[in-house]
Amino acid sequence: MSEKPYHNEPGFEHERTSGDSKTYNEIIKHETLRVAVCEMLENENSCPKQLREVMIKQFFDFYDYYIEVCTENSNKDGQPMTDPFGDRRGVFEYELLLQRFKKLKTKFESSQNLNNNASSSRSSSTSGSKHQQMDARTREIIHDAVALDSTTT
Repeated sequence: MSEKPYHNEPGFEHERTSGDSKTYNEIIKHETLRVAVCEMLENENSCPKQLREVMIKQFFDFYDYYIEVCTENSNKDGQPMTDPFGDRRGVFEYELLLQRFKKLKTKFESSQNLNNNASSSRSSSTSGSKHQQMDARTREIIHDAVALDSTTT
């Protein structure tokens, strides 16, 4: 995806109407936050566990940005998303997204605290079960994926 996704659409290399690119970018930004962040993280079965764990880490890394975008655009709440391609998109709901982000953060922080407590009690035991070895491998994969992600951005 580029800075101007409008121009990625076939036949729309140039704006047909002035401002269409900006309007489309605003819609894409809102919908990306709504669908690719909130809906994916709210639905625990939306992707494999290992990917979900990476997504949760990324959620914390980008949380302040998400809050900033919602706060800066809250004045658009209730306004229709006027898609330059004629698709019906609904209305902007930045305040609702803000609430969803805060709820997700609280949920994941609680989960992390539970996992940290469980991890502490597991590490004190000497059992070397296959399940624990799998968790170590999963952690290694996630660590590698995050490291790779940080070198590509």
